[in-house]
Amino acid sequence: MSIVITGSVAYDYLMFYPGLYREQILPDRLDKISLSFLAESMRKERGGVAANIAYTMKLLGADPIV
Repeated sequence: MSIVITGSVAYDYLMFYPGLYREQILPDRLDKISLSFLAESMRKERGGVAANIAYTMKLLGADPIV
């Protein structure tokens, strides 16, 4: 049996930051927070709600249609 999945199909851009976010965020200055992080690397993966659900359903033996 086929199941129709609706939702977003997108790309996820996953970046690697080698530091700790808590080192950059000052608890006493949360009202004036302004941060930027330099990522060492980035990779592009398929994603989106519909794509992720369909992928998992296929792993479970279903026949999803996006």
